[in-house]
Amino acid sequence: MTQSQHSAASLTDHAVKKELREHPLVALIRLGLLALMVGVAMIVVMVCGNLGHWYLAWILGTMMIVLISACGAILFDHQEEIRHNAGNREY
Repeated sequence: MTQSQHSAASLTDHAVKKELREHPLVALIRLGLLALMVGVAMIVVMVCGNLGHWYLAWILGTMMIVLISACGAILFDHQEEIRHNAGNREY
């Protein structure tokens, strides 16, 4: 491969990699649209299906478990940071 072919291939690879990366706002919009589609699908299932109440409880329960776990992790990290900064390393 000659030098010019190598540099042309390098530029092409760089352009492809740049195109594959997306702006964070585009990713956020894509995530929002996906959440909206899931929400609409869940509403259709709840209205049309016999197990709608079960699906609603499942979604709400899953969200609560995730939120409570995240809050517990944040609280634990904060307490560990305070303990580390105070110099008290007893466990």
